[in-house]
Amino acid sequence: MDQPEGRGAPGGAGAIAKPLEWVDAGGVRIEHADHFALQRGEEDGTFVLVVGQVDMPLLLGDVEAQQERVKALPYVAVRVIGRYSLTLLRLDQLTQLLVRQAELRGSASDPES
Repeated sequence: MDQPEGRGAPGGAGAIAKPLEWVDAGGVRIEHADHFALQRGEEDGTFVLVVGQVDMPLLLGDVEAQQERVKALPYVAVRVIGRYSLTLLRLDQLTQLLVRQAELRGSASDPES
């Protein structure tokens, strides 16, 4: 996705456009994300993207003991690793970015890939 220019000073007149530079991206821990939820935000038109990962319990013992343990679980937890508020414009940009990357790499749902 093209790098948009940032707004040097908020507001219209006198704003100075500057290129954006990602800082310290390599210093942030990478989390494995496998579950996503999107909900409408407050009445301001935003959306909240909730990112999580399944947190499977440790299953010890033989296969039968493990199966009994799984049957007794009331649910499998999804641990929330981030919540992100997005405007409709940013949601559209994120969607375009993800679709473009899926097209470049081949969709995971495409058996030919």
